[in-house]
Amino acid sequence: MNKQDLMKKRKKFAACMLAAMVMALCAGLKSMPAYADGFTDAVSIPADGVWSDKYSLAEGTTDYYKFTIAKAGETDIKLMSYTVNLTYTLYDSNFKGIKSKNLHDGTDTSPYTESIVQWLSQGTYYVSVSQQFQKGGGNYRLCTSFSSSGITAADSDSYDSPQAMRLNNKVTGALTNSNQEDWYKVAIPYSGIYKETLQCSNNYFNYCLYNETLSELDKMNTWNTNPVSDTIELKPGTYYIKIEGIKVTQNNGGKYTFQLSEAIPRKGEILTKKNQAQYKVTKAGRSGGTVTYQKPIDNMKASITIPATVKIDYITYKVTGIASNAFKGSSLLKKVTIGKNVASIGTNAFSGCAKLKSITVPASVKSIGKQAFYKCSSLKTITIKSTKLTSSKVGANAWKGIHKKATIKVPKCKFKTYKSIFKKKGAGAKARYRKFS
Repeated sequence: MNKQDLMKKRKKFAACMLAAMVMALCAGLKSMPAYADGFTDAVSIPADGVWSDKYSLAEGTTDYYKFTIAKAGETDIKLMSYTVNLTYTLYDSNFKGIKSKNLHDGTDTSPYTESIVQWLSQGTYYVSVSQQFQKGGGNYRLCTSFSSSGITAADSDSYDSPQAMRLNNKVTGALTNSNQEDWYKVAIPYSGIYKETLQCSNNYFNYCLYNETLSELDKMNTWNTNPVSDTIELKPGTYYIKIEGIKVTQNNGGKYTFQLSEAIPRKGEILTKKNQAQYKVTKAGRSGGTVTYQKPIDNMKASITIPATVKIDYITYKVTGIASNAFKGSSLLKKVTIGKNVASIGTNAFSGCAKLKSITVPASVKSIGKQAFYKCSSLKTITIKSTKLTSSKVGANAWKGIHKKATIKVPKCKFKTYKSIFKKKGAGAKARYRKFS
């Protein structure tokens, strides 16, 4: 073999050895080029929560990545550094920096990890990785995970262009880095008491209610999953609602739900008519609601009217009953006027009302509870307009202890029946019965 052939053979062997060394060095290591066009040529990465292979940052360069999300949600971008002084930055679709983190003291055997957590709206985002203060480049891994809220964030809404919402409907939204507040517009059709409820998935949230002139009417805030609620009296008109995040944590966003609804009292709820009486809801609703008269606010009155209807907090109810013990033991009550919608008089309703002198039972009454007028010793004049009473619908001793010579007026068509019922339910032998048409 001549000298020239030997030199060629040595060069070929050296080239093979160099290639083998490079391949060995790069085993498990992905080298990212320094892009001249930066963001334009950014490499797409998944947001699947899986750590990448090792990437190699060349000295004096910056590596660029991008990822796209279809719905608003929480993104966590982690960087694991095997060198020192790496820095990485999250950018929006316009290449505006959102947040940066610097990593220190990472080594091949003990890498250092940092995390950028942000609530982001739908769109494309970029990540850059570079090195500060020290040349030499280094190795790193990336891991991007994403948790979708399932919501398209309304980045452009404002007081001038609010989202429309319907009264009583629950609204779900998301605040993000680029969407720090959401605005809604709602029409209130009638005067009433309204309930505001707000709950969020994390972070601090503010809720503000405004009228048409943007005067603030109410405000409340919540933290994490703790729901908050309030009630407010509103008149018919258009109102605006602002939901905003409070920047106290690194990701300053999250999912929220809120509802503005009319505060319709539930069945069984006790309502108070100011300075008059308490009522218990027996049928709920803005229209067609009913209540039972529970007791007077002032038990020292001599005259009481139980109305046919009562209006409380802008809602009108029919008064269809008098509760058990409503006036029991009243020492001053002399006169009671019972409204035309009352269908039942409860047990002991007027028991022990010693000064009660007269009472008229309207045509609507179907039942009278046991001992309803027990020991009403002054009750001398009783007028029964109802034709709906039966022996089974009048309780035991309902009339026991009334005035011995009470005059009881009953419908002509029910004279014999009612005379028998009164005697059976406690009226004395000296009571007198009168017919009327």
